[in-house]
Order: sequence, then C-alpha cells, then structure tokens
Amino acid sequence: MAATRLRHTFRYADDEDDLSDGPEVLDEQEQDDLIQALAQQNQRRNEQFRQLLVAVPVLAMVPFLIACVSPSISSTRSSSATMLPLLGLTSLAATAYLLHRQPAATTGIAALDAWSGAARSPSSSSPASPLDRHLPLLNAGLCAMLLLSLLLPRPSAAGSSSLSRQLLASLPALVYSVVLAGKATMAGVDPEQELGRLRYDYKGARTDDAMPPPQASRPALTHFLCIPLGTAAGRPQLAASLAAFHADMAATTVAMTEGGPTGPSNRGGGTTRRGRLPAGALRPVGTLHLTLGVLSLGGDGRLQQALERLQQLKELNKDEGAADVRVALRGLYAMQPPSRAAVLYAAPVDEASGVVAGGALLRLCERVRAAFADLLVDDGRPLLLHATLVNTVYIRRGGRGRGGGGRGGRGGGRGRGRILLDARDIVERYEDCVWMEQVPVETVALCRMGAQTLAVDDDGEVVEAAYPVEAEVKV
Repeated sequence: MAATRLRHTFRYADDEDDLSDGPEVLDEQEQDDLIQALAQQNQRRNEQFRQLLVAVPVLAMVPFLIACVSPSISSTRSSSATMLPLLGLTSLAATAYLLHRQPAATTGIAALDAWSGAARSPSSSSPASPLDRHLPLLNAGLCAMLLLSLLLPRPSAAGSSSLSRQLLASLPALVYSVVLAGKATMAGVDPEQELGRLRYDYKGARTDDAMPPPQASRPALTHFLCIPLGTAAGRPQLAASLAAFHADMAATTVAMTEGGPTGPSNRGGGTTRRGRLPAGALRPVGTLHLTLGVLSLGGDGRLQQALERLQQLKELNKDEGAADVRVALRGLYAMQPPSRAAVLYAAPVDEASGVVAGGALLRLCERVRAAFADLLVDDGRPLLLHATLVNTVYIRRGGRGRGGGGRGGRGGGRGRGRILLDARDIVERYEDCVWMEQVPVETVALCRMGAQTLAVDDDGEVVEAAYPVEAEVKV
C-alpha cells in the first residue's frame, strides 16, 4: 500500500484523552509567572546584546589609534590632522562608557527614550550622575562636529589621505547611530507591558457589556460509542505489535516533565528527568478502539434509548447496503506537540481507499454518529479517529503500574501532576509502523467509561484490561 499520512477529519473526546488536549487556561498566578519568565528572558537577551555592542566602539578605535601614531601625522603636526583622531577617540570612548553604564535599552536622550518606550521601564527611572545625564547629548554633539569638519576647507592632499579623513570623521557618528538604534529596538520589546494587557483582558477587566455568559457545566460522561479493535481478527496482530512496542519502550530512555502546567509551550515550573516510560502509560490490547462519540446516560431512560438505537444500526446498515469495511493501524502521532506529549496514538486507514480515517470507514462512522446525534455530548471539538497506544494519565504515582480501573486509577487528571514526555524520537521511529492491517470492522459497541483490569503479572503490573461492554451490534 502506498505511504499514507494523517488526515484530520473530526475529533471527539473519550475516556482516554478528554483531559489531554482542551484549550489551556491559566490562573492569575500562572499568568504572572509566565509574564515574569518572559520579561526576565528578554532582559537577559538585552544584556547579551549590550555586551556585544560594547565591542563595536572598541574595535572602531583601531583606525584612530593608527592615525595618531601615523608617520605622516607625526611629520606634519597640523592641528586638524592631530585633532581629528583625538576627537574620534573621545567620541568612541564616550560611546563605550555609556554602553557600560546605562541600562541595555536606555539611550540617555530623553526624546529618543520617550519615543522608543524606554522611559516606561523601571530600570530607566533610577537616579543618574551628571556625567551620565549629559554625556549622551555631548557625544551626539561631538559626532555632529566631526561630520561638520568635513565641510571645512583644507589644503590639497592626496586622494587616499582625503578618503581617510572622511572615514575618520564619519565613523564615530556611524557607531553611535548603530548603538542608539540597537538600544531603541531593545526598548520597543516589553513583554511585561504587552502581556499584562492581555492578562487583565483575559481576567475580565472590561467595562463594556460584551462579557460572554458563563458556560454551562459539561454533563458527566458515562458511556462511549466505539469500534473495538481487539477482536478475534485484530487481536493477534495487535498483540504481537504491542509486545514489540512495549519491549522497545522498556529499553528506551525519554525526558519526562512532571509538576508544571500542561500545554504546548515549555514554560518551566515542572521537574524534568530522564528515564524509562512507566508501564502504566502503555495501553493493553483490550482497551484499543476507535471512539465515535461520548454520551451521558445517567437518567431519564437515556441508557435504554441508547440500547434501542444501537440495535437499529444493523437494520440501518442493511438498508444502505453497507460494504465490508477493513481497517489498518499505521504510524504513531502525538495528540499534543511531540516535545510535550501526553497521548500517542495510531491512525486508522481505510484499506479500500488507502485514506487515513476516510473512505468506507468514515462513512460508517458518520452513519453511527447520525443515528445517535441527539444522545451524543458535543464539547465543541471535532472528532479524530485514533487508537490510543500511550497515555500518561494512567501512570500510577509512586510506582510503575497502570491505573487499570476507572478515573480513580489515573495518576494525572487536570492538575499539574500530568506527566508530559518528549516523544519526538519515538514518533519518528514509528512513523511508518504497521500495527495491524486488513482487519474487518465487525461491531459497534456501547461501552462504559473506565477500563477494568482483567489480568496482572507477578509484579502487579496490569497486562490486560478492557472497557465493560453495555451492548454491541454487528455491522
């Protein structure tokens, strides 16, 4: 079969990943921590850039020092030939001194600082000595005087001497202009101010009447519709593939972060260590399925409605002449950015069309979802057909085991204890892996949330688990 790539169709949460990829919300403390971290990072970069800028006037002094000891100047001793390099050295020395003394984003010229925004910085409001206050303007005046000296008449001289004079007269002004431009650019970047506005906007500091109404709480999810994959036809292939995968993971060292905010960006605040992926994150064969939708069937006869609707699927498929659907599982993908992933999954491929999550497989899924449209819980996210192979939410704290039961067996949840792993190497290694192929889709099942442990090994590790099946129907 030709190589396939993931095509995102729809996405719907299920029991395994409903906690993993929703929009990240930051409380006030997390917002402040993020803003402070970005501001400190910006200050460090400004300081590094300032240190690099100091080298510019220092290196520019070299031609002036050469001019001061040049034999031609020593022999003529004309006042203009002597004063030009001395004034140039003075200007460059002043520029280097100001770079050393001033904050990285401050020029010392009030009008320029006000325009660039450096005047708003707390670091620019500290008292300065008279020299620090007046030297920037004096240096600018000295640069202007050197440029004006080019307009003065002088005795005829060789072309090379005239060119040297022009370079020496203009170099201090050029260097000082570069320094001022660099400082103004650094002053224009203020993460604390810019993100501060976003923070208070987000927290609700608004005076208009456009505040959105509070969203209704999501109903408790009790069941989910799925296509089981660990069937009699699919289990042998999946068992062999997952056994090799689990053995590989047991010998692979990965970077794992625990205790920081969950989300796509690495903002710090957690503890990162390298080690082997805990066995609890690896999903058993019996739990593998393609989720079609989630339901809340807690009362009002909704469970009975769902069971009756499920029995109608068989007749619906007969009426629409449903063809035999065969599926393969290929590749390995991360639900989040691979560098900070909590869920890794394989993508289903419709064997007849070769399309990821498409073809007859997608049409079957759409028929099932349409039949349950009024019972499915819509959380606003599109459905992504996938088979979860790794989920760090099942890692048991204080041990290597799997949370085999329901939500109580999980180790993560929405708190900051969720473990994120750097899965880039793993995803790349299994990019073209075929976990199973040519497996017929036999049933659609209504399962209860919470996988139940079926078998453990001598060390207490869960080696098999499955979701309780409320009812299923052949398709």
